[in-house]
Amino acid sequence: MNDDNYVQISIYDALLSRFLTHYRKIRSYLSLATQDSDSFKLGSIPPETPDGGYWIEPTILTVPDESPIMKDEIFGPVVTISSFESEEEAIARANDSQYGLASILLTRDGARMRRVGERLDAGMVWVNCWLVRELGTPFGGMKASGTGWEGGDYSRNVFTNVQTLHIPSV
Repeated sequence: MNDDNYVQISIYDALLSRFLTHYRKIRSYLSLATQDSDSFKLGSIPPETPDGGYWIEPTILTVPDESPIMKDEIFGPVVTISSFESEEEAIARANDSQYGLASILLTRDGARMRRVGERLDAGMVWVNCWLVRELGTPFGGMKASGTGWEGGDYSRNVFTNVQTLHIPSV
């Protein structure tokens, strides 16, 4: 697979503009992170108009929970890392989000896997893994993360329009 992308000429300018807007969006979050001089653990803010392409390097940030960087979905190569002291604190902070598509729980404690996993407000909870999915199981989120479910029996509802037709008997 290569990195070549081909776009029909009739939508080329509009698509290119949207890609550039997304680059600027990610850049704005990275600029926001500079408010705390110690937030960048890896990465930096890319130039506004780069010579070598619109590349954003993988970035690791530590920012307060109240930061939009922690609250928003950036959809870029940016990860935030924050420490916690107790299981209760970790659950409360993880659930303090408007989104709930997926969560990742890393633990060696079998009882904690179930106890914490069941309390996370996420449609999918991966325990000690990521992006592992049995296609017969439901896929979907909670809160503002998507609408509806697909996978397994749920697929029928996602891709079906239900209609009831009442015809009086003669």
